[in-house]
Amino acid sequence: MTTVLATTETGPRETAAGAPLVPMRLCYGVNESDSWWHFALGPNRERLWARLRALDVRIIRMFVFDKHAPDPVLDWPSLRAYIQAALNVGATPFITFAKFRRPFDDPRAVRWFTEQCAEIVWSCTEEWGGERVKDWYWCVWNEPNNDWIGGGITFEQYKTVYEQVAEGVARSLRPWLDGRPPLVGGPSVEGFTPFWLDWVWRLLNEVDPSLIGFINWHYYAEWRDVAEAGSPPDEGTMQRLIMAQAPEFGLRAQLVGRLLRGRGLPNICGEWNAHSHYLPAVRGRFNQSLFGVPTPCRRRSTTRSGCAPATCDTATASGSRSAPSTTICAANGMPWRPMEREGGPACSWRVSSIGLGRCESPISRRA
Repeated sequence: MTTVLATTETGPRETAAGAPLVPMRLCYGVNESDSWWHFALGPNRERLWARLRALDVRIIRMFVFDKHAPDPVLDWPSLRAYIQAALNVGATPFITFAKFRRPFDDPRAVRWFTEQCAEIVWSCTEEWGGERVKDWYWCVWNEPNNDWIGGGITFEQYKTVYEQVAEGVARSLRPWLDGRPPLVGGPSVEGFTPFWLDWVWRLLNEVDPSLIGFINWHYYAEWRDVAEAGSPPDEGTMQRLIMAQAPEFGLRAQLVGRLLRGRGLPNICGEWNAHSHYLPAVRGRFNQSLFGVPTPCRRRSTTRSGCAPATCDTATASGSRSAPSTTICAANGMPWRPMEREGGPACSWRVSSIGLGRCESPISRRA
């Protein structure tokens, strides 16, 4: 998954309305989740790191409490290696506290989860130092509005979890924050369900602003196979339907950006790609082909929207010979064909990314 981070090129200015205006440039990164072992501990990990450095990756999104990630209590050495691998690439870790499987309305379960998250942050400060860790990203939950992925949590339940976890992260980082909010955020909503934007609005308006460091959201053009659940009956029509949604990527960024106006918060597109079917063979037909490589019109749409352009899924595949469904590289470090060009990976094409920008800011492309 390729990530995009918009960083400041010059000092902040103000618009006529007094809102901060921060010129930005683009930085890219990836998701390393399901195949974290190959990325962190596998025999070809250094080749993978070199590929990601060639793509100028600046953020690496990773998971705990889901995606087969190492247990932070029972297997801290593996989690430490997972995080260290991101640092070896030269990227900033973006750590997602994905979910817990105890009753969401049980205060003891929420307290347990909060303590686990805070302990991870504290352990990171012990391992790498608070001055470094304070600039990492900490995300609460993954797609809470999707029952399949988020576990069926309601917004009211999510709000309670978010506030307690954010407070726990803030406590662990307080000696190094100098009074600024920690870089903790959410809600990482997926874009298929109705009223997905309500989750963003409610988080911004019902949670203490001092506990919100960024907003994260996801978008895929399609989730169904051909002729599944009312989708088009043939591949060509399905592809045209997906391509017709290219402007939607920018529109979504604008919708979130309007909610963030005047707040100075990063507007992060944490995941986007052409297809997100649960079967790798299905989504791979759309994502792992020239059709699935982000097209100039999608990039133009997101760039003009005020959010950095991005796509999103996984950087490393689990198999050594093929890269399933949404990945940039196989576990042996070799890129799949649409990512190749003479002389190395096609750095001008990025599959699976996080887009990070501030809604008030014009975005200028880096040379």
